[in-house]
Amino acid sequence: MPFPPKVISKVTSWTLPLVAGIIIGRGMKNDSPQDSNSPFNVDAPASSLLSNSSPSSQITGKKERVTSSATDLDQLLTTGDRIERMRQLIGLIDELHSDEFETLIERFREEGWRETHREDFQFLIVGWMTKDPLTAISYLDENEPNGQIRRNAVAAWAAEHPESAAEAISELEDGGRVNDWIVGLVDGIALTDPESALLTLQTLPPDATQKLAMQNILPEVASRGSDYAGDWIEMVDDPGMQRMAARKLAAPLALRDPIAATEWVEKMPAREARRDASEVVAEVYAAQDLDTATKWVESLPKDTQTEAAEGVAKHLTRKNPAEAARWLQKLGNDPDLDGARVEFLKEATESDPQTALEHVDSLSSTAKQEHFYRNILKSWAKEDQEAAITWAKNHYGAIPDRIYRSVVPREQR
Repeated sequence: MPFPPKVISKVTSWTLPLVAGIIIGRGMKNDSPQDSNSPFNVDAPASSLLSNSSPSSQITGKKERVTSSATDLDQLLTTGDRIERMRQLIGLIDELHSDEFETLIERFREEGWRETHREDFQFLIVGWMTKDPLTAISYLDENEPNGQIRRNAVAAWAAEHPESAAEAISELEDGGRVNDWIVGLVDGIALTDPESALLTLQTLPPDATQKLAMQNILPEVASRGSDYAGDWIEMVDDPGMQRMAARKLAAPLALRDPIAATEWVEKMPAREARRDASEVVAEVYAAQDLDTATKWVESLPKDTQTEAAEGVAKHLTRKNPAEAARWLQKLGNDPDLDGARVEFLKEATESDPQTALEHVDSLSSTAKQEHFYRNILKSWAKEDQEAAITWAKNHYGAIPDRIYRSVVPREQR
């Protein structure tokens, strides 16, 4: 498997994103020399962790250490405070030699803790990866069916040493729909360098593995802000993948800084990606500041405005259906506005069915018009049958005859 040259570079920070609610070092910089005995120093030779005693005493010492570690593990798993339990687990990992992890991993399985203490189990796996990643990977390949666990393990290694991780998994197979080894590699690279992660996944065939890897990169891209996202998304070479990425990035970017997100949309050169992102940004923006979001949509070029209008139409209709109807009319008669009109009709069906019915004919599609006439009148009749019948009778000839007959009883026609 070829990997872009940029991937083969030294990464200077890493993260363990495995334990819910507890962040252990996101953005942790290796600014100072590592302690050779640190459990997080993957370059420390295993020999540095062993004593200089005789082989027999080493074996005895190992048995004693493993027994003691197993006892410590039993005790720490009963600790109710998750933060304290994590501290103890880090301390245990710190004391373990690289050849002692497998025994504790197996103990998790034997005692049924793998499921009841999944987060601790995964953290122990990551601890093993920091001391002896090749042995840990081999063990996971042979014994671990859970793709997420394999993925997280590789990610922890790839965040620090992408080239070594890539080489180690290059020949591994994954029998599932998604190759979790590769997804984990891309996940890890993305923690420190989303651009290299993108270059890596773009060497992959367009399958479920590539799609999942792309989705997993996006939170890291969004966390770096709209300017970074703008440069990053232009690197995406597949138009379909670019549209998907733009749409998924839009919400977190708009939540983070709606004004910056609108600028990100406006600068996006790819038309379809820009349209997709504009709708999501407009909707998030409208939920925060409806008036400003409405003005922003009005300022957009038509090829983007028609899509962005969908995001505003929903919130404006919830506030005032009549005002929303007038706003959509002001935007013009472009058939491409049908998406925004549909959002208006869906929202107004319950809150103001009469106003909704009066604007069904703004849809460019006859089939859609019939669909909404039927649905709105049916919904209205459940709440106020006489009002629905009266409206239908007053609009005889303007609505499809079969819709009219389905609403107005025979004796009233």
